[in-house]
Amino acid sequence: MKKILQVTASLKIGGLERVAYNYSKYQQDRNIQYIYLVYGKKIGEYEKDLIDKGVDVVHIDEPNNNYIHFIKQVHEVLIKYGPFDAVHSHPSFNSGLVMLAARFAKVPIRITHAHTDRSSIQLGFINKLYNRIMQFLIHKFATAYVAVSSNAGSYLFGKQFFEKNGQIILNGVDQSKFDYSAKIRNKIREELNLKDEMLLGHTGTLNNVKNQEFLIDLMATLKKRPTNNYKLLLVGDGGNRELLETSTQKLSLDKDIMFLGQSDRPEEYLMAMDIFLFPSKFEGLGLSAVEAQISGLPTLISDKVPQEVNASNDCYQLALNQDLWIQKIIGINKNDKRTGIYLEKFDIDHQIRETERLYKL
Repeated sequence: MKKILQVTASLKIGGLERVAYNYSKYQQDRNIQYIYLVYGKKIGEYEKDLIDKGVDVVHIDEPNNNYIHFIKQVHEVLIKYGPFDAVHSHPSFNSGLVMLAARFAKVPIRITHAHTDRSSIQLGFINKLYNRIMQFLIHKFATAYVAVSSNAGSYLFGKQFFEKNGQIILNGVDQSKFDYSAKIRNKIREELNLKDEMLLGHTGTLNNVKNQEFLIDLMATLKKRPTNNYKLLLVGDGGNRELLETSTQKLSLDKDIMFLGQSDRPEEYLMAMDIFLFPSKFEGLGLSAVEAQISGLPTLISDKVPQEVNASNDCYQLALNQDLWIQKIIGINKNDKRTGIYLEKFDIDHQIRETERLYKL
């Protein structure tokens, strides 16, 4: 029985967290035992499900500024719950500390997994220095370098290093969940009190990166059109919710924009939508936009989203220019013969197989 430590900053609902959780949920090799290491004390939604299934979840202090203490804690977990065959670390540059601790504990397989691309963010000197040191530790002590996209790999590992040593494993989706159903569509639209309106939709954490304020501005412009027949549904929660709701009220869009909050059935709300909008300022991948395409939705993504996400004939990658998005939105008609599609490269089974193969290096 191989023992694998999955390291993640949290197990709340989110893209990176879902990837880590899926290794246990969709596990194919039953000779693998997973243990999860999480920063901080908060209990995430995925954690409850893992514990119910008998999977151990261990909490330690967040790295913050006491990096020596953090390394010691990771090392203690590796010794107490080990010996481990592999450590699979997901939290970006902090993975450097995890790789160092895993090397001290003589774990033979040490994987760093890049999930995001924040290269467009301007950092101060201290943060830049920290990232460079962590990148050095990752280069030196990791044995495998994995990313969800070429952008994410270049950001965490460095472009030349990743091209030479890295591997892309696209995030997988349980595509059966997103098979389009007219029956579910009608049920959800009835719940939302929708009739013939064109429902624009978005799923994601409400924060600056996901750029929902861009969508609110789009709705304000669409409302001025004499033939306006658009509503916007935001599925998700986050730190910007209050700010976004305030903007909605100031623009008198209360009846046009719906804040659903967090949902454990996002696939059903995708079926109710007519167009999916994903205006992120940056992304490691952007799985929500992939799921929208699988559900058969015309999907508009920003040019900051990795090219790998543009996976169907109904996906349009646009600069974050309001006029371009408005023009594209009004050019899309409601599809009464909508069907879902299958995207082989995002198959969840493929992702799990590729990852489990890493544990046998």
